[in-house]
Amino acid sequence: MVLPVMVYFMNKTSDKSENILRVLRRFDRPLSTYDPVDIQNAPQHIFLGNIYSPLLEYSPDGKLVSAVADQFQWVGNEAHFHINPNLKTIDGYKITAYDAENTLKRVFILHSNTHGDIKSILCPEAKFAKLSDCCPNMEVRDNGGLLVMKFKENKTFLFSMLTAMDYGIIPSRSVNPKSLAIIDYRNTSGPYYVDKVHENKNMDLKANPNHFHYSKKMPQKVELVYSSNKGPNEPINLFSNKTVDHIFTIGSTPDVLMDYAEKNKDVNLHATYPLWLRYFSFTRKGKTRLTEAERITIGKLVRKAVLPRYSKLKSYDPTGQIFPAFSKGALSDAQLDAVRKRYASVKEREVVTTKMTAWFFPEEDIPALKKYFPNTEFVNGPNVPCFVDFSKGKIKEPDFSFAGTDMGFQEDASLMAYKINTEDFHLTGEKGKEWLKAYLENPNEKQRIEMLRELHFATLEHADTVPLVFCPYASIVRKPWTLNFSKYTYDNPFWRIYKKP
Repeated sequence: MVLPVMVYFMNKTSDKSENILRVLRRFDRPLSTYDPVDIQNAPQHIFLGNIYSPLLEYSPDGKLVSAVADQFQWVGNEAHFHINPNLKTIDGYKITAYDAENTLKRVFILHSNTHGDIKSILCPEAKFAKLSDCCPNMEVRDNGGLLVMKFKENKTFLFSMLTAMDYGIIPSRSVNPKSLAIIDYRNTSGPYYVDKVHENKNMDLKANPNHFHYSKKMPQKVELVYSSNKGPNEPINLFSNKTVDHIFTIGSTPDVLMDYAEKNKDVNLHATYPLWLRYFSFTRKGKTRLTEAERITIGKLVRKAVLPRYSKLKSYDPTGQIFPAFSKGALSDAQLDAVRKRYASVKEREVVTTKMTAWFFPEEDIPALKKYFPNTEFVNGPNVPCFVDFSKGKIKEPDFSFAGTDMGFQEDASLMAYKINTEDFHLTGEKGKEWLKAYLENPNEKQRIEMLRELHFATLEHADTVPLVFCPYASIVRKPWTLNFSKYTYDNPFWRIYKKP
């Protein structure tokens, strides 16, 4: 029997005594689709990052720090994670190493997570069908106080991979032991839990005083206000009329939020470093039916169509590469020159009349794009193309798709795993997995960086992905709230929003 999702409606304190923050919610999937093992987009990631906590996390200044594991270290070739003994769910259930172990096993069984495969390095030969199955290299000690992972050698990326929300710790009691579906979003490991889901798709999150991030200064209740209006002006309109108090980092564009903050003194603004890449990638269909030269032509014409608009906007910088110029994955001058020459070698065209389908391009850019692509259908799809099932023929697969993503300054194994899974890089499928495995297992940083740059170069040279611009992520909140977010990521932790006295 499949157990229903349980969301409880108990209120221990009156709303009048709470600090309430109202936040726009535009992602309309039901609560049951929010699952750490199936993160497909940024709205899911931000929501899950507020109700679940991983073993480790990054501080706002980019340092690896403790989370559910209040201590972590290598002891020989064993990775030890001491679980915070004071961490409990809202109903007082203690989070233990058994919950962490079952969380990892659940990922291994469902094998659908998108931000890195720990099973391949921890227990590659083990077969998992149920939570009681054993991973010989993972064990719980000290009566649930310590999780131990055993390896033949230290793993360079293990700790950083465990910060991914794919590995957010789910209390075992909140999971159906047979189907492995999450059945309880009240008892969670994060700073917030789901208190109520309304018929109009609004959701209420409440703070968990038993969490290590809890503070009386943070919002005690977060009201996620749903809007079905997908128009680009909807977030700022709802903020202006005081329907919401906060627009999160992927809720609007930085130029709009920065301009609004300049003109309105009752607003606090946060902006990251320029790590938000706007780009488009060719899908499997596009790579199959279009030659490399045709893809380069499309790339040149798309840039010709959209870059003039971006050049007029605040904080947008045109880019010819996927990683920021100051990051470890950035191309050398020689590689950049080779990419430019490859593009220049393709004969210029004024228009592409091929019938194509493109997803998710901003509405503001479509009139300019239609001048160069008169027979291309520019529409929105249901999800990132690689996560859509086109086999039933109900949805037409696009040839290319616009997207935005965070491209960090440092090596980020979880990000690389996600980008290979979303098929944005030149190597995909089994070849992509083989590359990622070799990359993660290489202890030599210089060699890894060279691997990363070569993959980056191949992706641009073959026009699998065409970068357009970099810009920061931005967020605003109504005073007296203040934002204490990291400049290194688009993460939007509600518990780092404080109200100034």
